[in-house]
Amino acid sequence: MSPARRAASAVITRMIAYCGFPAATNALLTAGDAFDELDAADNP
Repeated sequence: MSPARRAASAVITRMIAYCGFPAATNALLTAGDAFDELDAADNP
């Protein structure tokens, strides 16, 4: 995992205190999907 992706995941994980566990979990799943799409676009 790249440093930028690791940092983004860390920020989302810290959001648990502010927005709650369910919202942060959804954000992590969405970020994972976005990272997968970016990887697929980079490697046709």
